[in-house]
Amino acid sequence: AQIDTLWTKTFGDEFEDRGYGLVQSNDGGYIIVGRKATASDYIDSDYKAWILKTDSLGNKEWDIEIGNSLQNVANSITKTQDGNYVIGISKNGSGFGTSSFSATLIKIDDQGNIIWEVDYPSSVAGWIWDLKSTVDNGLVFVGGEYLVMTDSLGNIIWNKNQLWIDGLSVTPLGDGGVIVTTNSDGVIKYDRDGVEIWEQDNFSSFPTSQLWSLIETPSGLIGVGTDYNNGYLAAFSHNGEVIANEMLVERSRWLYDIVKSSDGGYYICGSRHGVDDVEDLLIMKISFFPEVVEPPEIEILWSEVFGGEASDRAYGMILSNDGNITIAGRTSSYGNGQNDLWLLKMGEGYIAPPPPTLVINEFLALNGNCCTDSQGDNDDY
Repeated sequence: AQIDTLWTKTFGDEFEDRGYGLVQSNDGGYIIVGRKATASDYIDSDYKAWILKTDSLGNKEWDIEIGNSLQNVANSITKTQDGNYVIGISKNGSGFGTSSFSATLIKIDDQGNIIWEVDYPSSVAGWIWDLKSTVDNGLVFVGGEYLVMTDSLGNIIWNKNQLWIDGLSVTPLGDGGVIVTTNSDGVIKYDRDGVEIWEQDNFSSFPTSQLWSLIETPSGLIGVGTDYNNGYLAAFSHNGEVIANEMLVERSRWLYDIVKSSDGGYYICGSRHGVDDVEDLLIMKISFFPEVVEPPEIEILWSEVFGGEASDRAYGMILSNDGNITIAGRTSSYGNGQNDLWLLKMGEGYIAPPPPTLVINEFLALNGNCCTDSQGDNDDY
């Protein structure tokens, strides 16, 4: 099997525009969040947080830009149980220093109308890397030194701060607890009340490793990340024991997201650097069944790259309602500007094996023309 591109779309103006996270909307379309730059300088440009809605074919329906000055970024979006959407926005910062931002949650409907908006003081939260809905209809988000649990209206239930340098991802669990990954090679579990249950520190054999995405599985947890040189996969038991820790695809420098496929495998996306160090968007599929195979084995079923002559990368991915994959990222190879938001819809298809031409020709040489068609040749066999 391989992955085929069903359609791709680019969105943006002349500067740095990116898509980081996405969800499928109630009408089968997509809502993507990211940022739009107002100048060419990557670090010092002002940015607007960007929320973009498309139909099911990726055609733009509406968008919202938030922020009149400084840097404003929307890194994450989650769909709530009532069918609406909450976006985590980091506002009014500079130089991408996480401590300079303030945190805001905004809840919108399918038309982009704001239902509610909550700003958090700097003592509670600043930069937001990841935001998720919890099993009890609440919300949890992480970024910088902060972890915040709220109710369905964004009111704080409990929060943690100054426990790490930068929290990267948060995963709500079926038991009501959450798992946090940090940029200091840490994985920490808290129960529903914010009490630490276990911590796995320095679990990786890779230096300066960061897990950017972690999901719950029947056997525990599985996630992907980077050590700035290679992408890797890590898996843990429910009690935090390390089950797997392995590099995936040489030169896959960034792995950002992992989702479970409908057949029990896992899709992974990010980017891969080619022989000329050109970055291409990467997507791969793996099988991993630690509860069946001992010791657990990771098998890469296929790996594909997409892109052009410049830099292209995937950040977020979802399994769409039709069983296909939709990816949000950025592209410098296509579109209008330095980077454009890149939205890709992909489907996994079956590749028929090539016809056994050599075997047929050998057969014909030995047995005459018994296998020729009505035109006297064997091109149909």
